[in-house]
Amino acid sequence: VLTGAGGDFCAGMDLKALAGDRGMGGDAYRDRMKADPDLHWKAMLRHHRPRKPVVAAVEGHCVAGGTEMLQGTDIRVAGRSATFGLFEVRRGLFPIGGSTVRLPRQIPRTHALEMLLTGRPYPAEEAERIGLVGHVVPDGTALDKALAI
Repeated sequence: VLTGAGGDFCAGMDLKALAGDRGMGGDAYRDRMKADPDLHWKAMLRHHRPRKPVVAAVEGHCVAGGTEMLQGTDIRVAGRSATFGLFEVRRGLFPIGGSTVRLPRQIPRTHALEMLLTGRPYPAEEAERIGLVGHVVPDGTALDKALAI
């Protein structure tokens, strides 16, 4: 299960243990990055495929890099007030997490291009309608549903 609390997302690793008491940028983080320079792409699930299915539980905002991480998951559950989108285009940036390749493979092309080119937010129910997420549940229950799956 891919979860996040307080802005910290975890894709198979304990970010608090990785960061140490001083937060990101501490010795533990530097050592880990030296040992595995590809770590940031693995965390984004860009070209790293875990050996087991990954279930995402989304509550709140899942935008930009969050939506790119979401595309690396296999089953997706969202709380009713969750919001999705690729906001990079709003700043003239390119979504480097793989969205230009993965998104058109996962949802209909017209929806993928609109998401990539407009940077508009997608509420959970619309994300479900276009196939970006598979389940929309009441707020606060996404993790319970993901764990049940």
